[in-house]
Amino acid sequence: MRVPLLLATSVAASILAGCSGQPTVKYEVAHNGPNYPGDFEGLTKFTLPKSILYASYSDPDKKTGLSLTSTPAEAGANGDPSKVSFMIRPSDSMGIKTHLMVKKRDNTDLLESVGTEIEDNRTKMIESVAGIAVSVIMAAVATAPPGGEGGCIPMPAELPLAIDTEEFLNATKSKAADPSARHGSIQRTCVDPVRFDIQFGSLPGDAIARDAFIAQINNPQEIMIYSACRTATITFTSAPLTGKQFTTTVADPNFIQTIKFPQKGKVDMHSACGANTSSEKSGISTSTELMNTLIAQAKTVREAWKTKKEADDKK
Repeated sequence: MRVPLLLATSVAASILAGCSGQPTVKYEVAHNGPNYPGDFEGLTKFTLPKSILYASYSDPDKKTGLSLTSTPAEAGANGDPSKVSFMIRPSDSMGIKTHLMVKKRDNTDLLESVGTEIEDNRTKMIESVAGIAVSVIMAAVATAPPGGEGGCIPMPAELPLAIDTEEFLNATKSKAADPSARHGSIQRTCVDPVRFDIQFGSLPGDAIARDAFIAQINNPQEIMIYSACRTATITFTSAPLTGKQFTTTVADPNFIQTIKFPQKGKVDMHSACGANTSSEKSGISTSTELMNTLIAQAKTVREAWKTKKEADDKK
């Protein structure tokens, strides 16, 4: 039986040579249409993040110390969530089985971390999951001001404020830096509008257009995807922040960046934008809970204020 023995040896050699033990996954668009029969497998679903710029006082009691924090929120894709909502499933290769451990940010469909665990049947080893501490700096938050109803005399705007950056980025879907500032405002019933100029920096060269990624989404991937990161400089042109300027990092859900899954470890999402991997064990910092609180606070304030993109020739 020499031929079967040689065949078995050849197959074994090809398995060992062809499989690197790298975790692989497949992404699918999370359909929500009326004809979608539903997810019978219970796959992990997540939404690409956009950024909300949350302006507040460092000391809300004394109303001193201005700060602006870039916080993540679910992208909207101009009312088409299927463009930014995905499902993820492990994609096993010969002899390698991938397990995913997914953690979302509190009360959102935003990923906080994705751990990988490989069941390697070639060596009968199970690699353990590792963690990474997530550290962020969070400004103290204040209670969102109440909104008014009906006709009224507008009151001066007060902090905290929240600005949704997605509408501006959806207007161009460009990787290039803005040649000039864009004009916008946030508005709220019975409150003076807050006007600002915002200018976005260029995207990294490795950023991929989201639609281009979706076009080849059925291929197995060894990567985690997240919204591409770019800088944003915002200058306020009306009270209560007239003349104040901030530069921060924001997430652009029209483009994605990628990071390779570790063979043993975890991908953690940064508080504003981006991700990193680690194979060292450590506990999750309590600052993660603080960021989740800030995300919830920014969402509450954002729902009270409506971000509006204004014509470029207006101030």
